[in-house]
Amino acid sequence: MLPLAHLAVTYILWRILGIFFETDMISLALGITFGVLIDGDVILKGSKHRESMFHSFVLWFVLILLLYLLKIEYWWTALFGVAHIMLDMIDWDVYPFYPISKKALGLRILARKSKLIVGKNQLNEFVLEYVRNRYFVVSEILLGMTALITYIYL
Repeated sequence: MLPLAHLAVTYILWRILGIFFETDMISLALGITFGVLIDGDVILKGSKHRESMFHSFVLWFVLILLLYLLKIEYWWTALFGVAHIMLDMIDWDVYPFYPISKKALGLRILARKSKLIVGKNQLNEFVLEYVRNRYFVVSEILLGMTALITYIYL
């Protein structure tokens, strides 16, 4: 998914989790950091960024448990990292149990139709492949609009 979908899902999930947890600007900033900015690993790994620890459930479940045990008020914000990974599993795949397993998992909706190869092709080629798919573009727009409506009316 592209950053708009990650940001929209992060905001919508933050509002929903606000039913169960006290939310404030700090929790929103942490949510955005964990739900969107974990793709910053693209700077170091390019199109192989989904092979990093940031795209592993292992990291996020350990972080959630550690923050909870340390009684950190915002322990639940690490759930946004899990949501990010789940979104990334729709279009291509990730290594959700790295370093325990190096098996890639995902629905691979775009990957099944694509001739692009992770690590060989550049990131911009993957982005172009993504925006050429009208279903994913429409889903990005709908998620963005839903987040905007949520912001305005809730």
